[in-house]
Amino acid sequence: MIPHVRRHIAKPAAIRSRSRYSCTLPKALLAAPSPAFAAEPGSTWTETVLYSVGSYWRLASWRHRPPQHLPIGLPTENCDKVSPGTYKKGPSSIVATAIMRCIFLLIAAQLPLPCFAASTLSQADAERLIQDFGPVMKLHSTERYLMDDPEYILNSGKTALQWGLVHHPEVYDTFSIEGVRTAAIASVAALPGVWQQSQHDPRASQPDFRCWLHIGDSLILGNQSRAKAFVSVLEAADRTYVDLQIWFFYPFNGPGKFHVTIGRLVDDHVRMNTCGRHYGDWEHVTLRLVRVAGPSGVAWRLQDVYLSRHSFSKWQGSVSALRFSGRHPIVYIARDSHAHYPSPGVQYYRRAWYKNFGIGSAAVDLEDWTDNGPVFDTSQPGHYRIISSNITSWRVTPPDWYSFAAPWGQYEKLKFSYGHIYTYKEVGGGPRGPAFHGVDD
Repeated sequence: MIPHVRRHIAKPAAIRSRSRYSCTLPKALLAAPSPAFAAEPGSTWTETVLYSVGSYWRLASWRHRPPQHLPIGLPTENCDKVSPGTYKKGPSSIVATAIMRCIFLLIAAQLPLPCFAASTLSQADAERLIQDFGPVMKLHSTERYLMDDPEYILNSGKTALQWGLVHHPEVYDTFSIEGVRTAAIASVAALPGVWQQSQHDPRASQPDFRCWLHIGDSLILGNQSRAKAFVSVLEAADRTYVDLQIWFFYPFNGPGKFHVTIGRLVDDHVRMNTCGRHYGDWEHVTLRLVRVAGPSGVAWRLQDVYLSRHSFSKWQGSVSALRFSGRHPIVYIARDSHAHYPSPGVQYYRRAWYKNFGIGSAAVDLEDWTDNGPVFDTSQPGHYRIISSNITSWRVTPPDWYSFAAPWGQYEKLKFSYGHIYTYKEVGGGPRGPAFHGVDD
């Protein structure tokens, strides 16, 4: 039986912010002592409480490092109103721990598990998650610029590292490059040495100094048979969820598309031949998987999916809008741009221009095209590789290209005009690699 006490201690983090997970339950209060409850004075233990907030119940979990043993009590009321460290005598009848755990399994079967119940994800567990939930990627049926293996690209002898002074790379009219130097890349193993060569340039300390990868035109079509999904495994600090960040490399990103309308006179879908394109393209999908308690123990549920898409990448907010193949979400890859969408069709993502002429209007809307084309199943053995993880107990050897810090593609000054109606101008350039992006970046 757990004794009741009233102690004043530092306000725990779980009291300062409400739990993210709630459900409506019969009125009862359950407290779960940590297995470390009987630890030595000064040690840390976790306490977990399921408590009532109005018509909802909330699960809170926090850690203490007290000067002496303290048992677990129950919060006095709504977590936002509890005075710092104040605990109060619980119900007159305390539920035995064993019974409480049985009830907890029955009522919380679909709640993400709190951190006291979650062990660190093993590498074998991560492999199973990829195989159980890895997305099915559907390319456009007329896609020309396919995925490829970045290691093959760097070993091809058709790439180089370039560097120089890059002025105003975000502004078309004032963009310029000065004093470009080039060093051929013989293999991926030679990449660090070539990088060091660029950093010894006397201009390396100047603000406008840049390095970038130059990719030869003979590589831009890619080769799907060599492609892999590169996976970063990121476990939450409280172990309640895991993000699988799944990366794809393309040697080339094709030109963009737009839809132009002028009243009822013009309704045209246009594929540009310049703007929107860039050499080197990294895209990613992130799966957020939460631990849930089930009848046979710990299970996993797909909670959300992040889709990279131009500068409008986003979490879906839920999985209800996604299509599935079993437990595998289906992601549709836009032709040329490789942007990700949850469904096939014409995808409008930004109004680039609009003008009202009084007697009518004209508009230009940027768009992507997706359909049910060839499939790349990331869950299949040989189709993926784990390249990094924030779990310190793992031994993951990242590929030699993983720490390459420069953009994966050369700069280009691009312009496209649609008659006298609309002109699009930009400076094209490749993105940086997976190591230099966050989960939702």
